[in-house]
Amino acid sequence: MTKTVKIITITLASAIVLCGLFVLGFRGFTHLIYSQRGCEWANIDNIELHTHIDIPKIKGCDCEYKKELNTKIARFDIDRSKVDMERYIRINNFKKLLSPDEVQLNELIKSKSNVGELSKEKPGRLCSTILLVNFGL
Repeated sequence: MTKTVKIITITLASAIVLCGLFVLGFRGFTHLIYSQRGCEWANIDNIELHTHIDIPKIKGCDCEYKKELNTKIARFDIDRSKVDMERYIRINNFKKLLSPDEVQLNELIKSKSNVGELSKEKPGRLCSTILLVNFGL
């Protein structure tokens, strides 16, 4: 082999190895976020991965992880000045509640019921996620 062919082969092999390491690292990081159960680190990203819903800019949130039920319940207050709410509701097929009393987050967090019954989770899932979004009045 000539010197040029060796250099090209080494360069291509190095590029392929680096790209492979990048993909494996990114996949591992994404899995780390996906498997996160608590509310402290990567909470929004974790919920977005589980629900397949983009959570836009928020003003605040309330989150509770119920270890005994392996369920995360979260409420987000969306910054309505930065989000077209009608479009966001339409894209995500959200259902507007008739009144604020229809779902009480605090009661849901305190309850010992099987929250999987309240969501459309498939049996055997590692974690249920209930997402309540406060669109403001």
